[in-house]
Amino acid sequence: RKSLKQGGVLYRVEFVNMDERWVNHMAQYFGVKNIPTMLIIDENNNLIDAKVGPSSITMHLVVNIKDKFPTKQDRR
Repeated sequence: RKSLKQGGVLYRVEFVNMDERWVNHMAQYFGVKNIPTMLIIDENNNLIDAKVGPSSITMHLVVNIKDKFPTKQDRR
């Protein structure tokens, strides 16, 4: 979470708990084998991509989210 906060994208991430039944079922459905894993899912619930590991997840978010959803600080 620290690297996401430093990258300015923590506010765009929803964290889930693997101990919750629905999360575990979703992980099995999408074939999640490692944690952390970020699933990129479209509006029709199709898996578009998956990023595994903190570095890959953070880089994807910093590159893709900040461009689409700039913060007030980014606009200066």
